[in-house]
Order: sequence, then structure tokens, then C-alpha cells
Amino acid sequence: SEINETGKPLTIGVSAFKNCINLTSVNLAQYTETIDNSAFENCYSLKSVMIHDNLKHIGTSAFAKCIVLSDLTLNDGLLDIGDYAFYACSKISELNLGTKLETIGNYAFANRNPVVRVNGLPMNVPERMNKYLDEIVIPDSVTDIGENAFAFYSALTSVKLGANVKNIGAYAFKHCIALKEITLPDGITIVGKSVFYKDSAVTKVNLGKDIDEIGDYAFFGM
Repeated sequence: SEINETGKPLTIGVSAFKNCINLTSVNLAQYTETIDNSAFENCYSLKSVMIHDNLKHIGTSAFAKCIVLSDLTLNDGLLDIGDYAFYACSKISELNLGTKLETIGNYAFANRNPVVRVNGLPMNVPERMNKYLDEIVIPDSVTDIGENAFAFYSALTSVKLGANVKNIGAYAFKHCIALKEITLPDGITIVGKSVFYKDSAVTKVNLGKDIDEIGDYAFFGM
């Protein structure tokens, strides 16, 4: 199945396409402004999502547990990504966050997938970590990175934080076991609890000059 949307400005409502387990691709044209909570949650066959320039908001769990989603293009007009928006989408191999994004919610791109069930019966257990994405670039427009936002990425070697990030939530990059170097730019004031917990390959940490607080276990287990 495939969705190609055209027409006047619209919101895709809460759970509008939730549990559409045969849906394989979504191409949202320029008129879509909001993807509401759980709009495409549990679309287990969804591989490709194309999002265009007028989209501003992606809601809580909008694409959560789309376990084969790999081709994800986000637009330059996007302002916020809600909590759990892409939770357990563990096959994402490339991620472009645009240039105007301000907020990345809690667990927005976190992995650690649950057991997936269809009609009450368990499917094959999806991968527990993302093994494909090797770089994350946080644009300068972002000010807040939520808790567990990018947890459990086993191939991630590079994280580039934008110049205007102020706060990094607890566990934001935990268990990114291939990450080798961490640079926290000037402007960051708070590094939350266990942000880089057990990122065991890190050999170098560069701290910005504006940090006021480093949380418990922030760099534990390097």
C-alpha cells in the first residue's frame, strides 16, 4: 500500500493510519502541516517516508515502531519532533534534521525495540539497536535534545552538536558504543544524567566553556 497526499493544508489526525501493517510508503505533499500523535504508529511494513517543506510538527509516537523504516527525509520547515516520534525505528540509515528544527523530544529516535505483536501474536523480534546510522548532525537551530533521544546506536561514530544547543536530556546518547569523540560546544549549560552512559569507545571529550552542570553518571563507563 502507498499514500500520496495532495491538496489544501491539513493535519493528519491522531492514530489516522495506526496499525496499517501493509502500508509500505508515504509521500506527503507540500500542504501537510502537522502529523499528529500516533498517526503512523505500528505500521510495521513502512519503509519510506517523504516529508515536504510545509510540515512543522511531528507529534508524539507519530511513527513509533515502524520497524523497517529506513528512508527518512525530513524537511527544512520542521520545528519540533515529539516524544517517541520515531521510537524503535531501528533501521534508519540516514538522518537529515533540516535547518529550522528547535526541539527533539524524549525518546524521539531511541531504539530498544519491544516485541511486536499482530492480532495478539508475536512477530519476529526486531533489532534491539540501530546498526546502520553512523552520523548524527544536530542543526544550529536546535536548543533542546530530549531524554533518551538517540539511545542505542551501535554503529554511530560521529555526533555533531549545533551551536545553539543548551540542554541535553538524560540518557540522550547512551549505549552509542562506537562513538569515539564527544565535543560539547560553547553554549551548552546542562549535560543531563547519564547522557553518554556506557559509550565505551570514546577516547576524547571536549567540554564547552558555558557548562554549569554535569549530571550523575554523565560519562560513566567510557
